[in-house]
Amino acid sequence: SCTSKKEIIADKVHDAEQCQQTVAYSFPDDWIGSYSGNLKIFNADGLQMEIPMKLEISEKKPEAYWPWTLHYNDTDVREYGLFVNDSIPGHYVIDEFNGILIDAFIMENTLVSHFSVNGSEITSIYKKHDHGMEFEIIASTNDTLTTSQAEDAGMIFSVGSFPVTAFQKAELLKEQEK
Repeated sequence: SCTSKKEIIADKVHDAEQCQQTVAYSFPDDWIGSYSGNLKIFNADGLQMEIPMKLEISEKKPEAYWPWTLHYNDTDVREYGLFVNDSIPGHYVIDEFNGILIDAFIMENTLVSHFSVNGSEITSIYKKHDHGMEFEIIASTNDTLTTSQAEDAGMIFSVGSFPVTAFQKAELLKEQEK
């Protein structure tokens, strides 16, 4: 019998799915290194800006934190410290070394934080993969745009939604060690 192109493609897709494995990285030790790429910044009008971005995660310091340094445009350098917080499994704290502390949580090779700054809500996502990591920022105001509610099984659910004002993303590739 003759095999159709559709069957060949379906077999190849199935084989590729079988080969994919979810690698569990030990956080933060398996994340140590330098990653670079371009950060794209969007709003409702589309792409607004694209700038070089670099993330450096260094070995743990004797002061019990991992240096976490972001470089934007080679001129804006932000040095943070990543500390373990043992109160909840997977809980870390990013210390900006200026009095600001941001809680972050590791889940499925992804470090997520959600915080507010002067009327804006920010969600930050770092997702580790074989060749580097994906970085995303979602920003919204904390002024409710729409409020709605529903009733289910005698319970009333109120939902507030917020306008997303900006989205940033970068594919950061791991740099080779020198």
